[in-house]
Amino acid sequence: MTVEPRFRGNRTGHAMLRAILGTIGRNTALVIVEAAPMLDDDAPMEGSPQHVAAKEKLRRYWMDFGFREAAGDYLYFEAA
Repeated sequence: MTVEPRFRGNRTGHAMLRAILGTIGRNTALVIVEAAPMLDDDAPMEGSPQHVAAKEKLRRYWMDFGFREAAGDYLYFEAA
């Protein structure tokens, strides 16, 4: 799931995930995310200080939603 930059800053990702879980994910017990920025042409190079900072920001964002640390960049959320 990616939120376009112009829509960021208002917990749009949280609202999107709540909507997904409330509709198609009603029977979902576990959600796993990779808390890392998409690697595209405009993204910071993987391993760069900017990339590391972006990963930490995403980790904090999703942990605020209720995700817990799993392994590496992965987080999990027990939905049921």
